[in-house]
Formats: sequence, structure tokens, C-alpha cells
Amino acid sequence: MTPNNETVRHLADATATRWVILADSSPIVASGLQVFFNDTHFQLIERVSSISDLRRLLGCQEVHVVISDLAIDDASLDVLVELCKQHRKPHLLFSTNANPGFLGRAYRAGVAGWISKSASRADVITGLEKAARGERLWTRRQTRQIIGSFVATELSDKLAFPLTDRELEVLRLVAAGHSNQGIADRLHIGFETVKEHVQRVLAKIGVNDRTQAAVLAERNDVL
Repeated sequence: MTPNNETVRHLADATATRWVILADSSPIVASGLQVFFNDTHFQLIERVSSISDLRRLLGCQEVHVVISDLAIDDASLDVLVELCKQHRKPHLLFSTNANPGFLGRAYRAGVAGWISKSASRADVITGLEKAARGERLWTRRQTRQIIGSFVATELSDKLAFPLTDRELEVLRLVAAGHSNQGIADRLHIGFETVKEHVQRVLAKIGVNDRTQAAVLAERNDVL
């Protein structure tokens, strides 16, 4: 039986190369994705760690999906989301950080979804397939967490952060998803100094990790 035009189109779509940009500060993530992409029709164009390189590629390359961490060396999540929206490219978050506050902002901005960096190869490829088709892939559990973060009661209406100006700078950068090295580069201070600042910040505001610090900072308008 001779396939009709619609069938031929679907077959062509299923085998056409999907070009991907990775916006991530870590080269090892790109290496992992390259392995994941073996024997698939996904191809990594380039890993970028600056907003200027991402803007350049979006302006001159055929791109089907942008996959990014919550931040890169010189850009926050909000900047990444806005640039992808300007170029009308599907944007998928690929991060270990599942902070509901960040995910909520991405969800509302139209980001296709979030996949953990610990996800299986099958889940990553499936997520990319959906994003490339213009689909959203937020799970019910993620959506519930995000909605919950919208209506969560403030931990304190008048919480005073007992932090120095420098510690507040560090807290804001932690909440934006920057690594210790990224914070050191931005503030032009040493890596070990940043580690000490982060430890003091966590102790002063009474949380155990960076994710809790980010949530607390967002809920109390520290960002």
C-alpha cells in the first residue's frame, strides 16, 4: 500500500535531525548529552556558558530546542527564558535544582518543562522530543508543587535577615542558582571566601541547604 502524504510527512518528521543548544557552565554535562544523543536524531550544536554566545547561535543557527541549567556564567533564569521567548524556541530546564520558586517562574513564563540531570537517557530523549514538538512536559506532581508555591503561606511576614550587605549579595546569587565558583567570579572574590560566606548565610537564616535558602529568600522579597 502506498503511504499517503500525511504518513510520509510524519515519517520524515520522526527521522529529521533535531538541533539542540545546551546553555550550561559545565563541560561535563555536554559530554553526557553527546553520549545520550548517540543513535538518536538529536544533535548538539554547541554548549554555551554566556548569554552572548547563546544569542549568537539563536540568531544564526537552525535550533529546535534550548536546554539549560537554571543559570549560566553571566545570566540568570529570567534572562535565559526571555531570550528563548524572543527567538520563539522551546526551552527545557535541565538541572539538579527543583526549587518550586524557580520552577514556578519558568512554568508561568512558558518554559516547556524541567528534567533532572539524574534522569534516565530515555526520559531525557522523551522530554526533548516533546519540547521539540512544542509540547509541555510538566508532570502532575511538579504542577502541584508549583501551584503550592504560589499560595504558600509566608514563613514570616516580617522576617529580618541578619546579614551583612556582602552576605545578602551572596544569598541573592545562591537563590539565582549560581555555583560557588560562579559567585566568586561575579563578586571578584576567592572561592574559599565564597564557601565561608555561604556557610554563614545558611547558619544565620536557619536553613540546611541552598535550596531552602533560595525558597526563604524568594518568599521574603530578598531577591
